[in-house]
Amino acid sequence: MLALAAVGAGVNEDLYGAVNHPLYVSKESLSRRALLRVGGLGLVGLAGCMSGEDDEQADRRTARTTRTTTRSPSPTATTAEPTTEGTVEPTGTEPTEEATDEEPSPSTDLCSADPRIRERGPLLVARNSRELRKCAGRPLDSFEDLPPWASISGAMEATAESYAGTQAVALKTTGDPYLSVRRRFSDGIDLSDRDLSLAVALETPDAEQLEVRLFAPDVENSITCERDFKAAGWYRLDLGASTVQGSPDLSEVRELRIRTYSGSGPLRMTVDSLRTTERAERGAVMLTFDDNHYTQYETAFPITEAFGFPGVVGVIPHSVGNSSKNSLGAMREMQAAGWEMVSHPQYDRSIPEMHPRRAREAIRESKRWLIENGFERGAQHLVWPYNDYDAGSLEIASRHHHLGFAFGGCPVGRQVTGSLSVGRVHGDEIERSKRMIDLAAEYNNLAVLMYHTIGADDDRIGKQEFESVMAHIDRADIDIITPSDLRASLPTA
Repeated sequence: MLALAAVGAGVNEDLYGAVNHPLYVSKESLSRRALLRVGGLGLVGLAGCMSGEDDEQADRRTARTTRTTTRSPSPTATTAEPTTEGTVEPTGTEPTEEATDEEPSPSTDLCSADPRIRERGPLLVARNSRELRKCAGRPLDSFEDLPPWASISGAMEATAESYAGTQAVALKTTGDPYLSVRRRFSDGIDLSDRDLSLAVALETPDAEQLEVRLFAPDVENSITCERDFKAAGWYRLDLGASTVQGSPDLSEVRELRIRTYSGSGPLRMTVDSLRTTERAERGAVMLTFDDNHYTQYETAFPITEAFGFPGVVGVIPHSVGNSSKNSLGAMREMQAAGWEMVSHPQYDRSIPEMHPRRAREAIRESKRWLIENGFERGAQHLVWPYNDYDAGSLEIASRHHHLGFAFGGCPVGRQVTGSLSVGRVHGDEIERSKRMIDLAAEYNNLAVLMYHTIGADDDRIGKQEFESVMAHIDRADIDIITPSDLRASLPTA
């Protein structure tokens, strides 16, 4: 199916009202380049039917957008290892609470979701995007049985305040700023064709970094995802590789460890619903540019065009036309080349800092402006202003957008389960972003790079540095995608 989301005419206007207007597919969105961006839909054959770029550039663009996904059986969770034998503790400390000898039953899928949106309106999506992806994939651990898990640092207890099923695991620091739990798999499990995701609820502080580490099979051969997360109620984190030690063999994972650190006082959080999704056959990169700064058109756009790469612009509607921003004409030219103009409702305060009614209005106004100005494809997606969201703003966005992006710090699995919390990587950190690209290519993950200005003589990335990153992507065996490409690649939930 095409990733142009259908937004129906208003039947029953939802609260506060919406502006009715006919929706159309703009000429820009049907350009030859835009058609070539729809990977895996059999549209590559149109390459010779339209003019506007040479054959070499068309070939490069087509090659970058051909994607397939693997179809492999999911792993079965095995029993936990009750002793400390066979795995080296990196810190030399022993768990404060050991797993018992009781044999846990295989994890049962207790996840349920209700993606229905009963109201209708031109700005609403057809189904709640968070609920739609909530139960994607298969369970690895539903946390219904505590014994497989052992606390290394901090306190651990079962709680009925769960994301799915009847219970989750509540964790809190107890003097030591580190919080760490683990589960061992005596016979090993095969995650070589799976990506991980985890439901989290951080109570305090407001934000922290979570580490999920796979010992494959031991501490000298491991993969870690270091992922920023927020106090935003229950939501899902998709996890990809950000640090690799040794030569890990993901077909023999013998321990999974969840760890975080609080340097600013007590830390309390809850985890639940550890799931796996099928790993894609190829890795991918997405290039996102916040704030619609003129250097994105004048500097970045010619460079990405030379490589045949599309990009994604987070547009602040009320700033379009300002001297430092791209004009409508520039935005439409970029869209015609396969770029997407997505919502970025930025004001002097973040969405979570607004009154709920104002937050809803801000999200709706931004989407409405994009649709009315011919950017309906990108209007279905959101880049969070100031990379900030909370439980209330996630709920509002779930009714108006399919995908949302904010800083995360590591690549993610391509079958995203946290549809409105897709993590990004700082593009201004040149060497780190190159490492994340390499890891995304190696483990078939998605690295979403985040940029603002390009070559603006400020403290952000310069023109030559940006060119070097684009050349690095060009050398990698990796796809370059947009939010609509990502959504179109997701299996029907």
